[in-house]
Amino acid sequence: MATVLHFPVHIATATSHFVLAFMAAEGTGVHFATGGLAWESIAHAGIAHCDRHHPGAQLGAVLSHRVHGTLIVRRARGALVLVGARLP
Repeated sequence: MATVLHFPVHIATATSHFVLAFMAAEGTGVHFATGGLAWESIAHAGIAHCDRHHPGAQLGAVLSHRVHGTLIVRRARGALVLVGARLP
C-alpha cells in the first residue's frame, strides 16, 4: 500500500493490522469449529499475549509517532532481506 498506492506508512500499517485482526479471528473460528482448538487454549493465548504484558508493543506505539515513514520502510526491507537470506 505504501509503495504502490502511495499511502503514508503509518496508515498502511494500521490498515494492515486491521485486516489481519479479521483474518486471525476467522482462522481461529475455523480451527475452533473443526475441533482443532479448545476454548481453554484460546483464552490462555489471549491472556498470555495481551499488549499490557508486552512493553515492546507499548514502546512501538510511542516510537511510531516519532519515527519517519521512510525509516520504517527501510527497516522493513532490511528485515525481509535478512529473512530471505536465512531461507534454504
